[in-house]
Amino acid sequence: MVEYLLIFKTSFLASTILPLGSEPLFIYYLGKESLSKVILLFSATIGNSLGSMTTFGVGWYLPLKTALNKLSIDESKYKRISDYLSDRSFLFSFFCFLPVVGDVIAFYYGVNRLSPLRFCLYMTMGKFARYSLLLAMFF
Repeated sequence: MVEYLLIFKTSFLASTILPLGSEPLFIYYLGKESLSKVILLFSATIGNSLGSMTTFGVGWYLPLKTALNKLSIDESKYKRISDYLSDRSFLFSFFCFLPVVGDVIAFYYGVNRLSPLRFCLYMTMGKFARYSLLLAMFF
């Protein structure tokens, strides 16, 4: 039970401002026979998705300059991604699982007040796909 909570917490933190990855712990836990692979998959996906929703919320509620500073997002990186995403659809929220740019994508959609429900749906599908791929690759 503790392992499921730890992967949830690690996945959540990895998807916010902390520069850590949840994948090594996820893969390690997959190797433990006593743990349910399905519960691990959902714990990691839900934790990671809630972390991205937190970043989305920061973008939604905080002034842009304050939020960029709080999240340690480089303003030039935000500008480049913002320019790229401005004419593109919600489908890019699927790619929030990507390191570095994933947080900026979540933040961008929050700043621009795009539908939280649509963002959450596509973003969670991407995170589920990533953890499912890891599950398939290692077990």
